Amino acid sequence: MNRFRHEDDYRQLCAASGLRVRSLEVRPQVLHYPDVRSLTHELKALGAHNLNPGRPSGLTGRERILGMVQAYEGFRQPAGLPATYQVVYAVLEKA
Repeated sequence: MNRFRHEDDYRQLCAASGLRVRSLEVRPQVLHYPDVRSLTHELKALGAHNLNPGRPSGLTGRERILGMVQAYEGFRQPAGLPATYQVVYAVLEKA
């Protein structure tokens, strides 16, 4: 799990850009996947990777991956395995 910025961080970044923030909203978007493999393939295609500083990058062992898959199955819903994305919608204009 990556740690992402908070809404206030996005507001500050937008303000620092020299643009005026007309609106900024963070909405959760939940997508469901039939299995962990489908989810990880999509994350890889999106270019998602480890964003946490201090965490080693590199390969994860088979046992650790199997443990993660087993733990994630505990979150299964009727629609599949959920993944929540925090989507930022912003409207900016020249100041």
